[in-house]
Amino acid sequence: MDDGKQITVHVPLLPGTHDLHERWFHASFAEFGDDPDRTKYDYAAPETIAFVDRHGIVVLVGCSWSHAAWSGLGTEGVIIARRAILGARNYRYPVVNAMRTEISGLSDWLGLSGVDVQIDRDAEGRAQAISIASSSGERIGLSQKLNLSAEATWRERFVTDGSGIEAPAQIKTQVVRAKPWDDHADLHRALLGLVEISAWDRIGFRSMHVRRDDDPEETQAGNPIGQRWSLVRSYERDNQEAPLPPDPRRFLFRYSDVGAAGIREWLRVRRAFQRGVQQMHAMLHQPGMFLEVQQVNVGAALEAIGFVLALEAGKSDKSAAGESYVSRLQRLRNTIPERVLDKDWPERSRAAFMAAKHVDAPAPPVDQQVRAVGENILAYRYWLARRLGATDNRLLRLIALDPVVRRYGLNTDE
Repeated sequence: MDDGKQITVHVPLLPGTHDLHERWFHASFAEFGDDPDRTKYDYAAPETIAFVDRHGIVVLVGCSWSHAAWSGLGTEGVIIARRAILGARNYRYPVVNAMRTEISGLSDWLGLSGVDVQIDRDAEGRAQAISIASSSGERIGLSQKLNLSAEATWRERFVTDGSGIEAPAQIKTQVVRAKPWDDHADLHRALLGLVEISAWDRIGFRSMHVRRDDDPEETQAGNPIGQRWSLVRSYERDNQEAPLPPDPRRFLFRYSDVGAAGIREWLRVRRAFQRGVQQMHAMLHQPGMFLEVQQVNVGAALEAIGFVLALEAGKSDKSAAGESYVSRLQRLRNTIPERVLDKDWPERSRAAFMAAKHVDAPAPPVDQQVRAVGENILAYRYWLARRLGATDNRLLRLIALDPVVRRYGLNTDE
């Protein structure tokens, strides 16, 4: 069952019939007279379950028991699955050969499209004719890890009274020897996270498909005829696409600003600065936080990043741990032009951070606290963009239109 919040399978159990499935749904402290040591039977739902319904075959991956409902008329156990793979035909999907995902706005961020549009205009600039040429196959190699790449695609789309075409870019990982699901998914989440940081907007995956080389498309006679890409349904955090914004998303930086080398550096930054990156990214996935919580989150994230920067600069663990909050933020500030954040930003951030943490600390006016959150977010994103290879010249060109600058009313004028 897919209720829009989670994926479950309901297992009917017959009381008094020694249904072996029933043992999946007992608590760990339950005792059985015929198996006191719990060695004869299974007492946990298998990780992978397959079933067939009127729509076809479904493989559930990442299964665990939820609860059982007992009554005199019958019993059912409920299993929760992390993912449902539609149309798959074997149990081996905890490991896959390939994964592909789509992200709203990715083709724009990458500058990659499977459609070329030409508009013929008259002398007065009015459109007279339009021609659309579509082709798929353009590919950008992003990392050797699981052969991470992005590809241009296109497909027809139904529209009322006309013809439609979509040209999404897809992220793809693929290897000859199947790898655990999360090895693939982590790279896809990494690129999704980078696009979300650039736009400072929660986006999520539009779709996810996976492939196993030993589960191809087949004829009714069982002859393989091509690769099978199976659609994934999941309610894990990044698998939920956010509603489209009313206006096109604006990005602080794009792929053309950082290139494949920037993507590889981003993969390294996610590991080296894990604590700070995760705390900052959490801001996008927890909307509606109290101002004080936002302040603590972004302040702690920047402090964690500053600590790692001190280590990179050659400081010992003890020396880096002894640096002040302002000193740590100054390490980020060194890469940010005065036009974006002035020299007093670290002290403003410290005052707001301490006020959020300590009840006896003097609190700046609310408008200054809000501004401090915006400045901290901008500092992280600008530092990251520079770290990945974007230049000040490119970043400053349209920074006045950046979503964080506009949302928090920050002044970035020359």
